[in-house]
Amino acid sequence: MATLDLTATTLSNPASRRNNVNAAGYTVWADVTSATISGRLFHAELVQNNESEFLALTMISALRDGDVDGTQVKFNTSDRGLIKLFNGGHLPNGRRMTAIGQIKSVSSHYVNKDGMVVPLKRPQMELKGVSLQLGAKPGSKNTVS
Repeated sequence: MATLDLTATTLSNPASRRNNVNAAGYTVWADVTSATISGRLFHAELVQNNESEFLALTMISALRDGDVDGTQVKFNTSDRGLIKLFNGGHLPNGRRMTAIGQIKSVSSHYVNKDGMVVPLKRPQMELKGVSLQLGAKPGSKNTVS
């Protein structure tokens, strides 16, 4: 049975992390290929970036029963159809949606200006490569729109 020697020198080597190689020399790939998360739109913003534009979307999802504050799930999309819906006012806050994508990052704390570790009000998850399924608008009697 092989053992891994994860010393501080190995962990601090940015070249090994950049190439997805661990201390034993094996290539490391993400174990989570995709996540499916349903929730409600919390914030949408059209962002201009040089010659292009994209939507920065944040939804709130209760990942467990009794999760009153929920978790923020953030992702970007340059889908022209979604941008057209946003510009037409059809992506209001509260709209139901389901995002399917790869988890890019998860955070629950931040370091303030005094160097203290502080919990976020809502944990945050960032997704990439998102496919989005839209549901009903707030106050709608339809289940799909």
